[in-house]
Amino acid sequence: MPRRGFPRLFLQHTLTVEPYTGWASWGPATAVRGMYQETPYRRHTRAGLVYHVVSTFWCPLGTVCPDGSKVTLPDGRTGYAAYAVRREGGSLPLPVHVEIGLDLGDARSSVAGETVVLLRRAVTGRDVYGSDTYATTEIPIAGCSVLDLRPVESGPTSTTRVTTTGRVILPPGTVVAALDRIRVRGLVYDIEGQGVGQDDPMLPTAGPVEITIRRTTG
Repeated sequence: MPRRGFPRLFLQHTLTVEPYTGWASWGPATAVRGMYQETPYRRHTRAGLVYHVVSTFWCPLGTVCPDGSKVTLPDGRTGYAAYAVRREGGSLPLPVHVEIGLDLGDARSSVAGETVVLLRRAVTGRDVYGSDTYATTEIPIAGCSVLDLRPVESGPTSTTRVTTTGRVILPPGTVVAALDRIRVRGLVYDIEGQGVGQDDPMLPTAGPVEITIRRTTG
């Protein structure tokens, strides 16, 4: 049975493909027509509820789209080609075509949708002893995840100290300054460092910001 080409009936969508050519290098953008489909689903992880979309694009043979190629959808969203494979039906009357799996990234929401409060301190002057004086501004931040809060006791029984550490996942773009502290579930914690962006270099959007917090009592 002769192989069937990709029928024009399936050429319903046009995507723009920039073929991956090497590290941080892509070829010129090319418009490719084919059939595009999205299948959404969600799953629970330690970082929260993850909404994910499985995206597939079927297009004619000869389409150049190696793994890592940039892809732009008709609505402007961008992503990367996770794979591109040749498909054919063998003895079945199915068209020979290229199937491209697209990675458009995950949309995440926190498990509890917690709100924390950044306590932003700024130097406002000096006291009579020459020491800095501060003013504190409270900045509520919604849509956060508080993870791994672990208290650890140390010292003799009479002078037991309790150190609680944990992690807080903040929304993308959150700025954490060097003097900031944070209020979590009514308690104030010190912040270690200034926050680390959890960006994925293969995704076009910024990732969340993770900080480590610490509180010592006793």
